[in-house]
Amino acid sequence: MKALTQGILRTFGFELKRMPRIGPRDNTSLEILVYDDSPEHSHDCDIYQYANLCSPLVQQFRDKMAKAIYRIVPHNCPICSSREFTVIARSKEGFSWGVCKSCGLFQMNRRFKKNNLDDFYQSGEYHVICMNSHSDEKTFELEYSVMSLVIIDVLNRLEMNPVNTNVVEIGCGSGGILLALKEWGAKRVKGYDIDDKRLDFGRERVQELIFADAMSKTFSMDEDFDDRGQNIVTIEQRSRTFV
Repeated sequence: MKALTQGILRTFGFELKRMPRIGPRDNTSLEILVYDDSPEHSHDCDIYQYANLCSPLVQQFRDKMAKAIYRIVPHNCPICSSREFTVIARSKEGFSWGVCKSCGLFQMNRRFKKNNLDDFYQSGEYHVICMNSHSDEKTFELEYSVMSLVIIDVLNRLEMNPVNTNVVEIGCGSGGILLALKEWGAKRVKGYDIDDKRLDFGRERVQELIFADAMSKTFSMDEDFDDRGQNIVTIEQRSRTFV
């Protein structure tokens, strides 16, 4: 996970430095990564940069934000429960993306409450704001031929061997990225999403798509994805919803 995070941040122009940290169980000095953004990097993020502004769902979304029906709250890191993040991007609405200072996981650390997030995806607002109301075919093509390129580039830079690499994508949509990773040579792929429409369309091309909410306490990942001699890559799409 640390090596993958390093590769991603370097790809996007971030500088890395090491700082000492006192271990949680003893007084041993540990080395952890702290991420410093370069002077050229801007934190500002426009969540409407890809939106279909003609859609009434955009105004519906804005109304929910104005009336506080949608609430943005801070979230602890799901890996280590830390509250300390280095901010990578933020929006004027209050969304924030950051790298956990404790374990290095990149995530959307200020986001909707759980029920708001489900409504945002299932109402269709996600599709018009983040995917420009593209057709199912166009959305899949963007996942397959554009969005996948960044991920494959990072994996190649990390010199990960495809035949030993399993990929789990949380928020897989219609599975275009997973299809590209299968063609890259990944040993096994599996995707999870809560959007029935996207999953139904994607299963015509990628069979390894499952309806499931990875944010649920009852969610359980396929037990066949273990770490015995394999590289496990997890792609979390919700963390980069607007970026």
